[in-house]
Amino acid sequence: RLAPRALMDAATETPGCLFEPRCPFATERCQAEHPTLVEETVDDVEVRHACFHPAVRKVAAVDLAEA
Repeated sequence: RLAPRALMDAATETPGCLFEPRCPFATERCQAEHPTLVEETVDDVEVRHACFHPAVRKVAAVDLAEA
């Protein structure tokens, strides 16, 4: 399980990706540039993303009541 690096703050504007402050995969490019929406096919499924580092990742369900 990955924890966000920081909580999102609407008052903080960055020239880069909106999710950069809390993304564990963010890089310097994410801080400096805003990604554009890309449409592509992955395993015969049309997907859209706005990320410099898209990847298929398995996500485990987390029970927030236990967290």
